[in-house]
Amino acid sequence: MKKILLFPLIVPYSFTLSVEDSRHLLSLTSIGYTFTEIQELLPLTKQQAIQKIFANSADNSATATPSYLQNLPSFKEFKKLPKEKKKELRKKGRKLGVQLQSDWYRHLSASKAQLREKMILFWHNHFVSSLQKVKNPRLMLQQHNLFRKHALGSFKDFLHDIIYDPAMIHYLDTQSNHKGRANENFARELLELFTLGIGNYTEKDIKEIAKAFTGYKANHYNGKFRISYPHHDHSKKTIFGVTKRFMGEDVVELLLQQKALPQFIVSKLSKEFISKDLDDQIIHQLSSDFVKSEFDISKLIQQILNLNEFWSLDNRGVIIKSPVELMITTVRYFNLNIKDPKIYVKLGRQLNQVLLNPPNVKGWIGGNNWINSHTYIIRKNISNRLSNGMKNMMNMMSSKETQIDLKHLIADKYSKYFKNVKNDKQRLKRILNSDYFQLK
Repeated sequence: MKKILLFPLIVPYSFTLSVEDSRHLLSLTSIGYTFTEIQELLPLTKQQAIQKIFANSADNSATATPSYLQNLPSFKEFKKLPKEKKKELRKKGRKLGVQLQSDWYRHLSASKAQLREKMILFWHNHFVSSLQKVKNPRLMLQQHNLFRKHALGSFKDFLHDIIYDPAMIHYLDTQSNHKGRANENFARELLELFTLGIGNYTEKDIKEIAKAFTGYKANHYNGKFRISYPHHDHSKKTIFGVTKRFMGEDVVELLLQQKALPQFIVSKLSKEFISKDLDDQIIHQLSSDFVKSEFDISKLIQQILNLNEFWSLDNRGVIIKSPVELMITTVRYFNLNIKDPKIYVKLGRQLNQVLLNPPNVKGWIGGNNWINSHTYIIRKNISNRLSNGMKNMMNMMSSKETQIDLKHLIADKYSKYFKNVKNDKQRLKRILNSDYFQLK
């Protein structure tokens, strides 16, 4: 096989961004972009623009626990309550979950740290758990803050922390993983979905790894982690040909030594930013650099954004927006005032994506799966559902306080289909109702 050198695949840095370059970069590194954000990148070179996007997302501070999740009864207090009171609190818990979901959507529309927000959503769909099964919004918020902390940091540290995450422990049944009756759910997903991918491990590896995580528990109400040593299997285990008295932490270190791990993560991340599969030689080079960087997620993403494949005209405006991206893009670009963010949750249910509730452990598949005969019509009318109608948007376009340019809504190669439309109102209507607005 002819060796492909990496340096010809890197974009030149000397030229400033065009409007289309700016739109493309922001559409792939954010949940939703604004006209102003596009304009801010125009004086910059591609490298400078990428650095600015990362700088805007540098803060990984935790989201504060909202008042409605504070002062809830402890497990011991809950057990002592009468039956009717318990029923009332469970019903309240479901409402608090919807409130937490709504708050996340509201935050996405307001946040300036769009790359971090995008990556938090990416990891939410990678290290999957759901409120529907965990049944505790406080634990889901704790997991969200774990994603916020590590979204652009070290995958190595991320992997070490996820094994202690209380929402994950309850979602994948590690809580019931005991010596002599090991539950293999977490071990299986750790290998198949989180680190290596199918074909890079054996059933024996799963069974042995499950033993290593026996006794790993988390309090369902306060999230406090502990290892129950009477429930832990202290015997020697053989994993990937290595024999020792493995604990969960040892398994993580062993996984990080497997050649399949960096390639699995690189392939998945590159697919998030570039529509097509990359050449094997590029994946190999990116994987090698990922390991050398001590699994630095930010450095990996920067390398992906610097590839010619990312900037190729063929790869622009071809990835279908997720329902979250479709909603937040509309709200951010038109600066819509969403009085009740629960509309996001309602529309998300209709479009098959509600934050904190992925459909199963594999998460949302995405791509063409976002669109079917039911969701197609809803997606077409999403702008009217989120605003007070087309008239409202036209008023924003003519407002001195709001800067909007219709050509930034879609990839430049699709603009030709709307050039002969007589006026802005008709052009806006046609763009928002077109298939091209569904693409990022």
